[in-house]
Amino acid sequence: METYQAKLEKNPFAKPEGEGEKAAAKVMRYISYVSDHIPGSVGDVNSMKQQMHSKIICDGLPHFFATVNFADSHNPIAQVLAGREIDLDKIFDALDGINKEPSTRAKTLAENPVAGAQFFHLMMTKFFDIILGAKRESKIGILGKVKGWYAVVE
Repeated sequence: METYQAKLEKNPFAKPEGEGEKAAAKVMRYISYVSDHIPGSVGDVNSMKQQMHSKIICDGLPHFFATVNFADSHNPIAQVLAGREIDLDKIFDALDGINKEPSTRAKTLAENPVAGAQFFHLMMTKFFDIILGAKRESKIGILGKVKGWYAVVE
């Protein structure tokens, strides 16, 4: 195993020679397969790269990239999901220099991570449904007809 590893470090495309190296290559394929299913592992990242390459081969190069990051501590929907009573008519009344509302909102979500996860799921679902038109019969969203998409959540 060590000699095969040294050979691969010198040349990543080296072919296994001999029974020991062939057995080591077989074990390494199995380990890579197992790690594909472990979130955040090298195998998982490689699997995502392969999926993205397959998507590009089938649909062509993407024309639009988006990084979506919802500010949950600034959104009243997240606060309602966390159990706070929000009066939308008075939400902007106390905007002064000593307002402690931002820290209260952040603390509320820090104490209730499930509400943060629910908010993220709700916002992503609405992003796909409205912006990409995923739930519409015509499949036409704000960006027009989307041929395909690939999403990763970190």
